[in-house]
Amino acid sequence: MGRQMTSAVADHRVQTVRDYFDAVDAGDRQKAQKLLSPDLRFRFANLPPQVGVDAPMKAGQTLRSAVSGMVHGVKSVRPDAAGETATAELDMTYHRLDGSDLVVPACVVFAFDKSGRIDEYRIYVDVSELGVHGAEQTHG
Repeated sequence: MGRQMTSAVADHRVQTVRDYFDAVDAGDRQKAQKLLSPDLRFRFANLPPQVGVDAPMKAGQTLRSAVSGMVHGVKSVRPDAAGETATAELDMTYHRLDGSDLVVPACVVFAFDKSGRIDEYRIYVDVSELGVHGAEQTHG
């Protein structure tokens, strides 16, 4: 039988995810990066995987040509029984440059290192309606 986590660990995983999205939405890059492992493995949709704490910011640059901002509307965060991963369900709101908003569902899977920092971050979202070059590519 797998290792069971304590309630405190579960609460910490949920809070880490919420704190991360809050920091990103507030534009607090420093706070967001403190929650990430230096060896972060990151993947945004079908873009190639990247490594390092700057990877999420680099992926965000891909969207900057089509959006003025975004909001991570966290609906739920569910840690696994061992406290090694957590899945977040979101409504992503993208503020387009023309003033309109695009709201799409998203799922994010996180894994945590032994210190509780995020060391794997995979975003599953369809941003094709934004018309961002590169975000719609598939890689095999």
